[in-house]
Amino acid sequence: MHATTDEPTTPLLRATKKIADADEAVPFIAVGVVLVAVLFTLGSHLDWHWIHALHSHTYDLIAKEVCIWIFFTGMGIHISLGQIVQGGRVAGSSMVGGVIVPVALTYALTGNVYFAVAAMATDVAFSVGAFRAITKPDTLLLLFSVLMMLAIGDDVAGVITAASMFAKDVNLLYVGLYFVLIGAAFVAGKNWQVEHPLFWLFAAMVGTGLLALAHVHWTLGGCGLMIVAPEGTKHKINLVFRGLVPLSLLIFGTAAGAIDLRPSSGAWGTYTLLAFIGGHVGKMVGIPLIGYLGCLWDKRQRRKYPSDEDFKENHPFASLPKEQLLLLGVLAAANGTVAIYFLEMAYGGGFITSEMYLQGKVGFFLTIPAVYLEVAVMKLLGWFQEDDPNFVPAH
Repeated sequence: MHATTDEPTTPLLRATKKIADADEAVPFIAVGVVLVAVLFTLGSHLDWHWIHALHSHTYDLIAKEVCIWIFFTGMGIHISLGQIVQGGRVAGSSMVGGVIVPVALTYALTGNVYFAVAAMATDVAFSVGAFRAITKPDTLLLLFSVLMMLAIGDDVAGVITAASMFAKDVNLLYVGLYFVLIGAAFVAGKNWQVEHPLFWLFAAMVGTGLLALAHVHWTLGGCGLMIVAPEGTKHKINLVFRGLVPLSLLIFGTAAGAIDLRPSSGAWGTYTLLAFIGGHVGKMVGIPLIGYLGCLWDKRQRRKYPSDEDFKENHPFASLPKEQLLLLGVLAAANGTVAIYFLEMAYGGGFITSEMYLQGKVGFFLTIPAVYLEVAVMKLLGWFQEDDPNFVPAH
């Protein structure tokens, strides 16, 4: 989600560009997590009662619901139906590898399926933060496109899993109405040229309300509408969201980092290691391995095109460099707060013990700094192979 180079014309747009540029230099989310993790651990040791306000219901609602809604809506701006068609096989295969392999590995290590499903999670906010920390604007566009599609698919898989295992009273009528709304908005934009940003933001709010009424995770409500929005509309909305998203992730990072990391907290033990291995290592193996099979599957479409140039134009993701597939696996291996959310549901339902809950939270949380460290090492080793300079993401 890189800042656009358009010259801002109003004070608001100049401010959002400055925020986006600052976030490109140092991801706000990383700053928020590190500072609060240190502060919360120190505050727990010194009995600073006020520090626990970071776990209040109100702050959780703002940081983990509203701010993540802004983030996912901003993600939808950067994905198009054309990209999904072009990259479906590669992104879909990568998503399957990132869901099945970590869950299978974690279940083999722990024997508890409710603990294991947390390993499928990708905390995409941190994945994007790590991506931006090691890339320049408008580079590795092929990888970024796959990462966005993988992240959306991964989160949808998580919502379905949570609904089937933990959620109660899911209303399929409202889920159906949500998809009807997406289809109607797409037709309005494509056939009737309805492009005013206020229409699409209103539709995003309506979609969010429908998912909330359906009793599923409403933070994805705006994302689906932004994916099908016209390109001109996306551009205008992004001029504001490019500044809103980093600020939202900063707030989210302060909530995500509120974990007591003291050895005496009971958060360190066998399940800390098993959560880290199952979630982090499982994704690092599963995503590039199954994703590579997706590339091979895509390459089999070559015979349908008269020339290599025509094939590359329609299937650019088939040539995703192996180095970028490995990097994709690392970037998506941040289980983070989404995995912790799964653990909270499992613990609240009595499916895992308090020991598994406390230690699993730290194990999945540690995947975040691990991702940042690993991508930094990969960059130092020169493992990044740039895209085809002629690649332009589909609209």
